[in-house]
Amino acid sequence: MSDNTDKSLFHLTEALKLARKIKSKKLQHYSYLYLGRLHRDIGQYQEAGKYLTEAIAYFTQKKHISRLAESYLAFGRLQFALGEFELAIDAVNKSILHAKEIEKNIVIFQAYKELSVLFEKTNNLKKALNNERLFQFKKETIFNRQSQHYINALKVEYNVEQKQREIETLKQKSKISDLEVLQQRANRNIYIISSLLVFCSLGFISYRYNQRKKLHAKRIALQQIKVKEQALSELNANLESIVEQRTQSLQSSNQELEIALVDLKDTQKSLIEVEKMASLSLLVAGVAHEMNTPLAIILTAASYLNEQLDNFKQLVITDKISRNGLNDFLTSAKQGVT
Repeated sequence: MSDNTDKSLFHLTEALKLARKIKSKKLQHYSYLYLGRLHRDIGQYQEAGKYLTEAIAYFTQKKHISRLAESYLAFGRLQFALGEFELAIDAVNKSILHAKEIEKNIVIFQAYKELSVLFEKTNNLKKALNNERLFQFKKETIFNRQSQHYINALKVEYNVEQKQREIETLKQKSKISDLEVLQQRANRNIYIISSLLVFCSLGFISYRYNQRKKLHAKRIALQQIKVKEQALSELNANLESIVEQRTQSLQSSNQELEIALVDLKDTQKSLIEVEKMASLSLLVAGVAHEMNTPLAIILTAASYLNEQLDNFKQLVITDKISRNGLNDFLTSAKQGVT
């Protein structure tokens, strides 16, 4: 391999690594296409086939017709190098088919040339001749188009120069018009400046007049302030006597309030004593009520027990006591005691 080939292989390998690192499928398969071509050129056909197959599959999926046409042409050349002429012809025909969809003439041009050589290798001279003619026809067509494009470019260049000359003429006229406009602007500016000077002079005179008027007003205001200050000093003197009278009045009111407060505290103490007695009465009544109920129950039980004793005594005296009567008495006595 030459130094240029080594450099190309190195750079393409680095580009593939970068594409994988940034996860760019598009750049990755572009790298596959170029690596496939390069490996084919240096005789590493297995590597070339692997890269080109990956590229064809991706460009077919994404419908990238231009790159798909290039990939099929590269794959056809690889098969030609391997001696697989039928596979090569099939791949080149697919390249032509896709290239015609987008009118990619350079691929069509190369594909027809490749087909001519392939048919010659397979001894199909008629097809080789037909493809050679198509190759020459495409070549002439492309060259004619290039010539036409060149002529059109010259026409456009001439029209551009013509337009530039017209533009220069218009620029000259525009410069004259601009000078006239500048002259008018200068005259207008002089008028505006003169008007501004007059306006400023009038403004200055008005400002001086207003300043004098304000000074006169300030003098009058100062005189009025002095008069008001004198009135305030007199009012302050009167206020001292008024404050003294109010102070005495407040002191007497405070004494009265203190007496009323003492009376209020005495009344409050009396109310507290009354409330205590009322609370004690309620407590005594509650305790009495709580004691009366159990005492009444006890008195009732004692009376009942006494009655049963009298009955039992009578039975003993009359000698009419029985076992059932004894049991009834004992039960009643137990209940009474409980």
